[in-house]
Parts: sequence; structure tokens; C-alpha cells
Amino acid sequence: MGVHDFQGKTVFVTGAAQDQGRAVAWAFARAGAKLSLFDTRAHAVELELLAWSLRAEHCHVQYFLGDVRNEANVSWAVEKTVKSSGGIDVLFNSTGISTPGQCWEITEEAWDMVLDVNLKGAWIVAKWVAPEMVLRKSGLILNYPTEPETCEGGSSVHYAASRWGVAGLTKALASELAPFGVRAISLHSEGELRSPRDVAEAALFLAGPFGQAWEGTDFEIEPGFLARESF
Repeated sequence: MGVHDFQGKTVFVTGAAQDQGRAVAWAFARAGAKLSLFDTRAHAVELELLAWSLRAEHCHVQYFLGDVRNEANVSWAVEKTVKSSGGIDVLFNSTGISTPGQCWEITEEAWDMVLDVNLKGAWIVAKWVAPEMVLRKSGLILNYPTEPETCEGGSSVHYAASRWGVAGLTKALASELAPFGVRAISLHSEGELRSPRDVAEAALFLAGPFGQAWEGTDFEIEPGFLARESF
């Protein structure tokens, strides 16, 4: 299997209708993977258009509308994916929100909503995908909280708390799942906003044969990362 050969593999993408999720979906589709796409009903039109565009390129794709905070929504999507594809090889968890305000301006309701979507949502999706990977003793969980610059509220304190919470969650997942051959990695970028293509390149690299050395780390995405690697 080549660096970008994911024939026979299934990739589950949350936040799939939005910039980074959409780029990752296209990257894995072009590499031959089957796709399961998940996003909210608020992005139903964009998600359906993405699915039809991918199918036009002969990609095997199914999509689901739901809320990552809702276990019934997530479990249904995961179970349908496993039934139709035989398993999930890569989870790209990319759902994130924020709201504006200084720390003294943020309401308890806003705090709870951001932590629920960004941190609890990441846990719920991983909770339902991980057992399928454990059964096959193989798999990769990539957690990528949507960058604050792409969220309406930017990098407020509740977003920061959720972002570092996801990093801690990922390290704990990596420790628990390593004995079963399953890896977990969180991704982030520092400073300049990374393009969706940079995110997709990093995801492809980490899921491929040259990315196997990375596990449980907070992986920093750098522009043009793959272009600088010699394969």
C-alpha cells in the first residue's frame, strides 16, 4: 500500500461539511477510502452537496445528520457505517464552536455549550468508534478541534479549556487503546491559521505508513508539511 493508498479503508469524519472536515473527506476520497460523513442539521445542504460531489467522483460515501452531543445520533451513524463497510479505520473528529466575550462576559450557558460540543462531543464519538477498532486491533483516532479563528467567537477562555481538554482526552485514549493496536492523536496549529489542505495533508500522513510512529501526541500542523518530507 502506497503512502496515499487507502483502498479498502473506511474513514469517519465529523464536522464534514465545514472547511477542515470537507478537505479531509476529499483527501481520503482521492486516496481511495470509503467515507462516512457526519454533521449537524444546520449544515444539511452543504453535507448533501459534498456527498453528491464525492459520489460523482466514484467515491463510496454515506452521510448522517446529527449532534455529536447526542449518543443516539452518534451510535446510529457508527453502527450503520460498520454494518455497511465492515469497520472504521480512521476517525477524524473535527467539531468545534466558540462564542465571543472576555472571561467575565461569558455566561454559564455559553461555557456549557462550548465544552459540550468540543470536549464531550469528541469523547462521545470516540466512545462509539473505539470498540469497533479494538475488535479489529487496528485504527486511528484523530482529534482536531476546529481552529478558533474559524469560529464566530474566536479563542475565548471556554474554547481554550475545551481545546486543551481534547488534548488530555486524546492522551488518555492513546494510553487505554495502545494495547489493542489503536492509536489516538490530537492535532493543533500555532500562530498562523492553517489551510484546510494543510490539515488534510497532516491527516493523510498520520494515517499512512510513515505516520505510524506518532501516538498520543499533540501533533503540530505546519504549512506544506508533506511537501518537505522525502518518501
